[in-house]
Formats: sequence, structure tokens, C-alpha cells
Amino acid sequence: MTRGSALVECQSWCESDYNAGKNVGRHCAPGDMAFLCGGCSFCPTSSPTPSPAGECQSWCEADFNGGNNKGRHCAPGNMAFLCGGCSFCGTANPTPAPPLNPTPTTTSNPTPAPSPPAGECKSWCEADFNGGNNRGRHCAPGNMAYLCGGCSFCGTANPTPAPTRKPTLSTTSNPTPEPSPNPPPSTTSNPTRSPTGQCYDWCEPDYRGGNNPGRHCAPGNMAPSCGGCPFCGPTPSPTPGRTVKVMSYNTEYRGYFDGRIRKFGDKISEVDAGIVGVQECQDPEALASASGYTQVPDLRGNYIFYNPSKVSLVSGSRGWMDIPRDNYARRTITWAKFMIGSKENGTEMLFFNTHLPHNHNQASSRNTHARIARSLIRKREELGAVNMPTVALGDMNPFASNGASEGSFESTLINAGWHKSYQARGNPGFVGLDKIFATSHWISSNGADRGTGGSDHPAIAAYVTLRE
Repeated sequence: MTRGSALVECQSWCESDYNAGKNVGRHCAPGDMAFLCGGCSFCPTSSPTPSPAGECQSWCEADFNGGNNKGRHCAPGNMAFLCGGCSFCGTANPTPAPPLNPTPTTTSNPTPAPSPPAGECKSWCEADFNGGNNRGRHCAPGNMAYLCGGCSFCGTANPTPAPTRKPTLSTTSNPTPEPSPNPPPSTTSNPTRSPTGQCYDWCEPDYRGGNNPGRHCAPGNMAPSCGGCPFCGPTPSPTPGRTVKVMSYNTEYRGYFDGRIRKFGDKISEVDAGIVGVQECQDPEALASASGYTQVPDLRGNYIFYNPSKVSLVSGSRGWMDIPRDNYARRTITWAKFMIGSKENGTEMLFFNTHLPHNHNQASSRNTHARIARSLIRKREELGAVNMPTVALGDMNPFASNGASEGSFESTLINAGWHKSYQARGNPGFVGLDKIFATSHWISSNGADRGTGGSDHPAIAAYVTLRE
């Protein structure tokens, strides 16, 4: 079909793939499957579908003029989808979509793009790998394979060149710039090799300009490029009495009927968080028994568990409220207050847990998620916790607010002064659906996927540490 002047297709498998929650954020523009599915009715746009290769990000010109990433900014370079629309590329026409997108099939599961080959072995890779950071990303098909895929821990001794295919687009409005395979040399005698990342010359103006909030520093997804910059500061270590590990875990509902509940419990026990929010839990008492955790009583839908050796539940603080439902289930936000540190000298915190709806039934509007976020902010005020350190986490189904005029759940919280502590990387498990957010009272660190425990989502966890 044609939208405006752009030819946009809707392959036969697109709708079933989208409705099944697969390839989240990729079907509609600016996703890299838009040239296959961007013409489908579920993509809410009446304007021509933009090429995934035609943007001009704020940092592109400075990076180009600084002589970095030579030959990569403009088509056919593999940063053209970020910078190919800039004036220095000398073209007003969008760069054609790259050829290595998923191949449509007759099934509901399109064939994914080919995995990138193994790459170099940068000096920081082994320390980063051995430190347990960026799990699953160093070796092919991980998206750091062109930097670390040639290391011995990946099982190959023959490094191959960096891949030239387009990296997967972010589901946010500001895609993450791909790290350069040849980063500029440090001006110091000891170049940054911290697991928190490099510090490219475009990072600081991008950060100071208010772009990509919450993404430059660990655990943000631009930390490999900017996490070593001075504005990120040191990554905090867990501080007794001021730090708590929080965990979000969608325990697939089918697992409560096919014998996986023990695996779910083992995963919660293994991650060893202070507070855990779960979604799709069908038997909270059984999960509490399987995990050894204590259940917050009298909640509905999205249950909360805690380890009483790490935090204390504040008496009478728990509650829940309905939010717009979808066709799958009744949807709620649950909450409870906890004391971290000693009861005499500790600090109270507020913990929210939710599972946001898909786009149907009461949640048919793309603006539903932003409205739910505003409801959460109002509830925090009603609870007398407007100045209380707060965490909100859950399965956020961010695709349901794509194209929303009022923003998303995430953008609404960010605009209210929160930050994103971590977002699930997936593979294994769904990519990008599960998130942790925290208020400015906290410094977030060490966010990570922690395995699926047999679920269809990864368990995710992060440390939050109270600011001094």
C-alpha cells in the first residue's frame, strides 16, 4: 500500500507477529521492519513511513566534523540510519532500508536478521565479561560481538571484521549510537577501559543538551559509549543500610499449571533481591513457598514479595488500584512501603509493581500508558509519599504507546524527574518489555537480566542506593 508518497507494505505475517508480542518496536516506523509491515493498520501514522536510515541525530555533525567514524555516517555506512539525513551527507533523500532485515516467512515468526560475526577483542572485554557485566552481549550473536567476539572466552581465535549491517533500532525516539570499532584515543596515558564504558566526544554535548535522559550512564543502554564520562561519576557499590536490590519478574501464567513454579521460585531465590514485583502470578502462596520469600498480603494481580532479612514491611502500607484493562486480564498497580536499614535509623521507601495493558478494551487509546503513569504519580501524592524514595517496576508493554500524542509511561515518569534504572535486554526472553524506574532520591547501578527461570520474560534486577 502507499502512504503519502512512500511505498509501504503489509506482509501477510505482520499482524499475527505484532499481536503475538514478537519483534517489539520493529514493525512500524522507525523500526527496521517498517518496510515490510509499516503499512499495516496497527501502525498509527498517516504520513510517509520514514526510512530507518534517514535521521540526523544531535551528535552526528560534531562526530563527523571531529573525524570520528569515518565513512560510516552517510549511506552506505552502517550509521546512516542515525546520521544519513544530515546536510553533510549531501542528500535530501532517505537512505534505502538495508537488505539484512528479517526475511518474511509463511509462519508467524519471521526469520531474524543474520547474527553478526565475531569481531575484535578490545582490552576491556575480558574484565567486563569476567565481572558479569553485559551478559550475553560480548559474543556473537550479542550486539557487542564486533568489539569482543574475538576474545578467547567466546571460543574463537580468528577475529573477523566488525559487522556492516544496521544495528537493531531502539524503541525510543532517540536510537542508541553504535560504538565505534575504532574509538578515539584517550588523551591520558591510561585510556578508559572501565566496564562502565568509553567516553566519546559527542557524549557530553548530548548529555548536557538533555537528550536521551537516563541512557548515557550505567545501567543505561548508551553506557558502552558514554559510561566512562566524568558526568557519570563512579558506579556505586552496594551500601549496607542505603542500598536495596529490586527485581521485576513476569512469571508466565502457564507455568503455574505445567509444573514451572519451582523454577520461578528458584530464580527469585537465586537473584536474592530485597524486594520483588511479579506479574502473571496465579498462585502467590505457592510462589512464596517456592522462593522462600514473604508475600505482602491483600494485594491483587501484581504481587509483591520481600526478604525480611533485607527490608521490613511498613505496617498498613500496602494497597492496590485498578487501571484500564485489556482483553487479556484485569490490570492493576500494587504498592507497599518498606524500611531499609534499621527500624530506628532507616529510611522508608515506596515500591510500585504493575503490568501495563495492551491496546484493546479499556486501554484501546495509545495514550493509556501516559495516563496510567499520571495516576501512579497522583497515588504517590495521596499516600503522602511525594518526597519519599520510590521505585516502580513491571512488565511495561511499551509498544502499546507507540505514536501516542501524550507520551508513554516512561516519558511521563522521566518528565516528572524519575529515571530508568534498567530495561530488559531479552534473548532469552522478550526484549525491552520489563523495566525498573526510580525517583531522583536514588542512584541506580548494576542493572542486568538475570535469566528466565523457565518464563518467557527475563527476570531483571538493579541496585538502588540512596543519595547522600
